Amino acid sequence: MAAKMRARHHRVLDAIAFRSQRLCVIDKEDGDDRMKVELVTDLYLLPKRVTMKFDLSAFDEAIRQARADLAACS
Repeated sequence: MAAKMRARHHRVLDAIAFRSQRLCVIDKEDGDDRMKVELVTDLYLLPKRVTMKFDLSAFDEAIRQARADLAACS
């Protein structure tokens, strides 16, 4: 996958992004066993010529990595 899938934000939050457009935010405010995913719509959108379609295995890996990173935070 050419685009970087994730970007770090805060110690209890991690965001999954595609081509600079956030797709969702994962938070662990309720603990490691109760992490939540929030689908977000940012104030900006990519031009219509950019398709928000990406490899499922890359997205799955981004979710797994974000969860592991958040679980490692205290």
